Amino acid sequence: MKNLMHNTMTIADTPAPNQHGVMQKIAFMARLAFLLAVVTMPLSLPILLVKLSIPHIWRGYTDISLFIPDIFVIVMLALWGIQIWLEKRKIKAGKTYIWIPLILITILGWLSIFVSVNPLISLYHAVRLSVLFLFYLYVVNEVRSFEWLIIGVALQALLQSGVAIAQYASQHSIGLSFLGEYDLDPQTSGVSVVSSGGVRYLRAYGLTDHPNILGGCIAFCLILLIASYLYGTERYAYRTISMLVLLPTGLVLLLTFSRSAWTAFLMGLLFFFIIALKKKEILLKILQIIAISLLLLSPLIWASRGLFNTRLGIASSDSVPTTEKQSISERILLLKSANEIFVKHALLGIGLGASPVALKENFPDFPYNYQPPHFTLLTSALEIGVFGALFYFILQVAPFLVFLTQYKKYLANPQALAIIALLLSINIVGLFDYYTWLLVPGRMWQWMAWALWSVVMEEGNHELA
Repeated sequence: MKNLMHNTMTIADTPAPNQHGVMQKIAFMARLAFLLAVVTMPLSLPILLVKLSIPHIWRGYTDISLFIPDIFVIVMLALWGIQIWLEKRKIKAGKTYIWIPLILITILGWLSIFVSVNPLISLYHAVRLSVLFLFYLYVVNEVRSFEWLIIGVALQALLQSGVAIAQYASQHSIGLSFLGEYDLDPQTSGVSVVSSGGVRYLRAYGLTDHPNILGGCIAFCLILLIASYLYGTERYAYRTISMLVLLPTGLVLLLTFSRSAWTAFLMGLLFFFIIALKKKEILLKILQIIAISLLLLSPLIWASRGLFNTRLGIASSDSVPTTEKQSISERILLLKSANEIFVKHALLGIGLGASPVALKENFPDFPYNYQPPHFTLLTSALEIGVFGALFYFILQVAPFLVFLTQYKKYLANPQALAIIALLLSINIVGLFDYYTWLLVPGRMWQWMAWALWSVVMEEGNHELA
């Protein structure tokens, strides 16, 4: 495929043949590290660096850890740094309305250390945002086609799907603790379940920290895989691969019982449907996906209709399990409590990544688990202040404003359609959950999506793999 990026090297900078071969090898290894980072993005396998034991707060909010995708990102950035040094070329920052808010959010994250309720946690997350910005720059400068991305997304989906289906079928963990799998038993307190008729059923975790995180990652994978199937070329059989991966991945999305992930996926699919209304060939493909999915998944949906009725609120109020009522009450109270703290610290916030600690300090008798509010805009405002939330809001809406003002141009750009659908899905998740702001898998998906939007705004070949 043609490059989406323009090479800025001059004739005088052209490397010698031997050096050119070395650069090609380094570039390939960096791309491979990027691919592995995408594949392992959702993995919950922390390498503990500093343990901060704060009672009644989940270790994932407080411990300073290194994760598997972090390692691949660091390797990728190190190789890319060598590549840039050898090639002596300039680095592109992407679209102004993307990189400037990202830089400002990162700066505010560093500044929040000085006002944080736990400076060490905020320092940890400030470092993470800085690395994420470098990750963003790599994608902007080096993702010349979506072939590697689609492969990584397909492998991520297959890895998580295989584990998740086995977990749900056995209603227990399957012995992959060495890959970060939790010890899962639906009868154990703290394990995420959905109940029907007094029976607790395990929600699929995969190799993630929570079914909601798995659901979100699966929804994002599905959006890109569907885009690949709808708009991809026949070369390399990527469309066929995408379709084959869609089937088990769609099943897993259901088994997570994540309402935010369901909504995010359906909104992305609705976007593709609306865009395709005047394109008969694409519309038929969408209807084909829907028909095949309904045909294969209807038996499961019917057999588990009690569980789906519970999650969708279709069951009568008297039959709604206590766990579902508690989940709704918990989210409402978290939003209310977080807003009270934000009002007191509106300008600078309480420290990047420190919202669970702030909740504990302000509400020592809180009836639920301490965690960030399930709304990314409020969480960003709470942690780095009102200006940080403003910059985050700009990042959320700017791509859509650009798309809407020039939508006729982008209707002929499959990559733009794929990434705007992905951004839409991520934004939907952010309305109901916080992991796209705070946790490793969500952050990587979010920052990668912003980078990919900058990529597709460049002139060049706009085919999907």
